[in-house]
Amino acid sequence: MNSTHNYPNLNTTNERKVPPITIKKTKIRASSENEDLQSSPNSDNDFRSPRRTSKVRDTSTKKSYTTPNRYSILDNPEIFTYDNIATLDAPNVNQNIDTPQSQTTVNTPPKIPPLFVINISEFTQFRKTISEVIQNEFSITAKVNNIKINVQTIGDFRSLTKLLDEKNYEYYTYRLKEEKDISAIIRNLPMSITTSEVTEELKNLNYPVQSVIRLTNKDKAPTPLLAIQLLNNPRGQEIFKLNKLLNCIIIIEPRRMSKDPPQCTNCQRYGHIHKSCKLQPRCVKCNGQHHYSKCEKTQITPPNCVNCNGAHPANYKGCTYFKNIINKKTNKIQKYLPPPTESENIINSTKNENTNIPTKKLPNRTSYADIIKSKSNPINTAQNNADNISTEYLNENLQKTISQFIENILRNIQTIISSIFHSITNNLSIPTNNVNN
Repeated sequence: MNSTHNYPNLNTTNERKVPPITIKKTKIRASSENEDLQSSPNSDNDFRSPRRTSKVRDTSTKKSYTTPNRYSILDNPEIFTYDNIATLDAPNVNQNIDTPQSQTTVNTPPKIPPLFVINISEFTQFRKTISEVIQNEFSITAKVNNIKINVQTIGDFRSLTKLLDEKNYEYYTYRLKEEKDISAIIRNLPMSITTSEVTEELKNLNYPVQSVIRLTNKDKAPTPLLAIQLLNNPRGQEIFKLNKLLNCIIIIEPRRMSKDPPQCTNCQRYGHIHKSCKLQPRCVKCNGQHHYSKCEKTQITPPNCVNCNGAHPANYKGCTYFKNIINKKTNKIQKYLPPPTESENIINSTKNENTNIPTKKLPNRTSYADIIKSKSNPINTAQNNADNISTEYLNENLQKTISQFIENILRNIQTIISSIFHSITNNLSIPTNNVNN
């Protein structure tokens, strides 16, 4: 649409006429370079309203720079696979990407327990016999009472134990990890449920149960805790997932091992158990070369310790042999502990100073144990103590008064007897007179 504006003509003769200004509405459209050359916006014929435009920068002389996009491979989900992720040719992509195929899993070899053989008189002959069976390298360490053998593979361990059993060598070792039984504790079962019922129910649930034992406290009283042992297989490891048994909500947890060194019930030595012991049996009660189940000792005869020859059984925790083992264990642990700091030294010094303070001597008093032993009441003992104290000070006066009292009685005893006799005769004579009257 065109709009024409008519301006009034000036009547001046010196000025020239100005052509009329026409404003047209134009549409902005994309044009090619040829069209821009044919019709320019600054033509003389057409006039366009001025517009604020951005400055045109000359980018031809500047270098173009493209920023790398390390996540560009995520745009195409088809090529993003573990097989070809390392072969992608993307800009600035780390080519050393670890794939599951390139990651090599290092399998740690199983720990092979050592074997301890005793009573070896001819070492050279013994070494020849075991070297025929062991295929890989092995090492031998000579101890005071035994020989320690270390092998590298499970096959050598099994073949060596088989050879020692056939040749009747005395040795002991430890079980492999895969051969150890699973020990667990069952909680929250009623006391009235027997171990046979629990064993039967676990076998019905296809658990490889070996034994079920009810634990006791220090007074040998039964507790609501049951110790179970199972074979070490996948089904046996699922016992910890069981939360209901005989319609009772239970808790099954691994059994906590004792901090004390284990004692073998076969040879009564410490450091191993009877399941891996091939030594000669020794009795726990009578120091005999037989198993404790075959002991003929009576209750009247006192026991005899195998380890220290004391008058107690071999499993007594107060045994000197057992205490020496515990002391050696604590000394080894203290060697690897860090040295005490300055604050700990100050605390220890203050404790030692407090222990060196002299204490007041208390007077000798009868203890409760003394009262129980003498089977006397505390009131009577207090009275006896008071009597003893008074006799120390009044012994002489009391003896004088007692002697004077006895002398007076002896002097007047005849008069007393005669008066008693007269009174009796008078009483007897009164009823006879009454009868005569």
